[in-house]
Amino acid sequence: MATSVNGFTARENGAEDFLTSPLWQMFLELVRAADVIIWGRRTHELFVESVLREVPAVRGIVLTSHDKLEIPTGWFQAPSPVAIHELLKSNGFNNALLTGGSTANESFARANLIDRVVLALEPVIIGSGIPLVGRNSPDLRLELIDVDLTRKPKVKLTYQVHKGTN
Repeated sequence: MATSVNGFTARENGAEDFLTSPLWQMFLELVRAADVIIWGRRTHELFVESVLREVPAVRGIVLTSHDKLEIPTGWFQAPSPVAIHELLKSNGFNNALLTGGSTANESFARANLIDRVVLALEPVIIGSGIPLVGRNSPDLRLELIDVDLTRKPKVKLTYQVHKGTN
């Protein structure tokens, strides 16, 4: 996830004007490395065209209970993180990338289905916005496993999630 230093992925109105193109390039690198991406309905509606333009072969799963959502050929939709976990197993996806948004991230955190967190930090602090995870998300205990400073002033942090500990 790309965030401001204070953990906002977008402004309250959904605008991401404070995020710059180097973060988009980092995101696309992660998409290309994944077997499948996972995101919520709103993130899907906002970004599917942009992602498919850059990575046409990307496979995806949309977390949604909306039956009439248009999804690309070869993509899936599922109503819960547990259902998505089953889709991942049954389709042989080993490397899934959860790409947001805040509600989807919270749902996966509640289901204890996040193994790693990758944050691309934009060196900006904004007054308010949409947080990385929903406000009712459980705590995630993290262990820093990598820091990438090669794209200064941007920073990419990779954390391992400690399961079952608060």
